[in-house]
Amino acid sequence: WMWRMWNHLIQDFDQDKENFGVIADQPELMNFNFPGIAFFPAADWMHVNALNYNPELDQLMFSSRNTNEIYIIDHSTTTEEAASHEGGIYGKGGDFLYRYGNPIAYDRGTVDDQKFFGQHDCRWVPAGHDWEGQFSVYNNGNQGNQFSTVDFVAPPQDSPGVYTDPGEEAYGPEEFSWTYSDPELFSGSLSGAQTLDNGNVLICEGTAGTFIEVTPDGEKIWEYICPIGINGALTQGNYPTQNACFRATRIPVDHPGIEGQELTPGLPLEFEPLDYECLMDTEYPSGCIDSAACNYDSTATIDDGSCMLPDGCTDSLACNYDSTATCDNGSCVLPDGCADSTACNYDSAATCDDGSCLFPSDECDDGDSNTLGDIYLEDCSCAGVVDIEEEVITIISIFPNPIENQLHLQSDGPFFIEVYSAVGNLIYLNKINQETIINSSSWQSGFYILFLKKEDRIQIEKILKL
Repeated sequence: WMWRMWNHLIQDFDQDKENFGVIADQPELMNFNFPGIAFFPAADWMHVNALNYNPELDQLMFSSRNTNEIYIIDHSTTTEEAASHEGGIYGKGGDFLYRYGNPIAYDRGTVDDQKFFGQHDCRWVPAGHDWEGQFSVYNNGNQGNQFSTVDFVAPPQDSPGVYTDPGEEAYGPEEFSWTYSDPELFSGSLSGAQTLDNGNVLICEGTAGTFIEVTPDGEKIWEYICPIGINGALTQGNYPTQNACFRATRIPVDHPGIEGQELTPGLPLEFEPLDYECLMDTEYPSGCIDSAACNYDSTATIDDGSCMLPDGCTDSLACNYDSTATCDNGSCVLPDGCADSTACNYDSAATCDDGSCLFPSDECDDGDSNTLGDIYLEDCSCAGVVDIEEEVITIISIFPNPIENQLHLQSDGPFFIEVYSAVGNLIYLNKINQETIINSSSWQSGFYILFLKKEDRIQIEKILKL
């Protein structure tokens, strides 16, 4: 497979020459006459300094220091399609699918719109990372800006790998999604940045030969200065000069490329090293490196397979509690009211019943101090059946309770009895001498209220008919 920039050019200098057209109308092509950095020879007019492949999208991204841009092309094409403007899974042959960093290069911006300045090391964020779909560059800032940054870009996409057509505007976005900056960070050339599995970013400040690791919050947690200068290794303690490094890439100890290799720590690179102890298990701590897991370990650099991802509700008080879940996924629905639509206190907003439901014949308080036996009626109104002020005492024996077909009442003298249903209907009224058995076989199942009066004393009972 081969792709050549020479097949995707445009120029607006001479209409009698090939590839003549309006630059701004065809941003998928490279303006052959766009000036690069003056000190590079003509043969190095693009000075491509990085190439990165995305296997999920089957796309290639490369960085041009001279044009201050990155470009993305389709790798799914054949060599013939790559030399044309059609073909491949994205239908554009070898033309640019996306470009970013300097819209001046295709006549859709000014110096105020330029984002990249001699950038290096364009890399896609690996699949599975929180920033998946973005890419990063080391933005050198060597054209008037005496500082460097590491910038992440989230290109606008209609779907993965299909970049949003900007119309007549420059390719977006207008702002970086994440930037690391430090007043002491500057390298006019070389350099790079790598997204690590633990979410941090490894940065190589090329001309200073310095490597640092920073967190997503911008905290520097590790720094290393390369002790190898132009004349070889230095004595430990001496500040190195001319120790430039092109790029730094972290290779984890479980990388397949070093599988089966012995990784015994060797001697220090410096001359006359200080006393030290190098332990692999502390240098490369293992643990769960998936930030979405319940047992995520921010200090770990090697995944040990222990990650517990959210898999259900672990709160035993919740209505949707899952006894097999090991990592709560935030789906727990806790009791929040009466969820039974037949209850008198039904709450339509409740999603998890809390056991507070009240039904007809359940006790209530109608707010009237002169009533006794307040209960919910069938229409869920609360009412007392009688209005009395007499002292309520136990003067008559009632059994059994609950009842089935017979109700026994016994006293030491005459008394009156009234039996009311749960909705307040009088279903039995009689005067009893001392003892009686009431046939209740025809009564419907439910609660009943008995009002018993003997002389000037009142007794109220609630019974259940099975």
